[in-house]
Amino acid sequence: LFSWLSYSTKYSEELESIFDIDSSTISGLGKLTKFPFVGMDEDGIKDFEGDYVGSSQNGVWKYYNEYGNISTEQTFKDGMLDGKQTEYFEDGSVSSTMPWKDDKRNGELKIFNTSGLLTETGVYVDGERQGEWLGYHDNGEIKFRLYYKDDLQHGWQEYYDIKGNKESEYYMREGIILKSFDYDSTGAVV
Repeated sequence: LFSWLSYSTKYSEELESIFDIDSSTISGLGKLTKFPFVGMDEDGIKDFEGDYVGSSQNGVWKYYNEYGNISTEQTFKDGMLDGKQTEYFEDGSVSSTMPWKDDKRNGELKIFNTSGLLTETGVYVDGERQGEWLGYHDNGEIKFRLYYKDDLQHGWQEYYDIKGNKESEYYMREGIILKSFDYDSTGAVV
């Protein structure tokens, strides 16, 4: 059985009295097995859309800003984030990408500026930041180089100016600063 259901915040109480709706599942659907779901705001502008399979979100869900432009795409499997998430600037260009697995961030996060240049990248493993994370100035020079272990900064953390000169560095163990150095424009410790 295939059906279409439209959801408006204007009628949310009435709809929620018919179906038990939370952020990712609907119960009380009876024989419905797969159907598209569209959320509308009070003015009839689309808020989001995606498919339910059984009582869970599945596949790509799209979320829209107040102007009707796409703001986020997320992939679900059995009601959990599982796949690529892409966020967009108002002009439609990509602001970030992030893979998910079993409702946890898993893989390389990439963040971009409005010109499409990479501004930050790093890896999540089971929802925690791990390993090297890099930030970039708009000219492509490294802005920071950070290291994480189990979502805490761990090891040398380095910060650079727009010309690529090291400004400061910290040695951290499990989020606690143990040593720190600041540098002047010639590279001398201050």
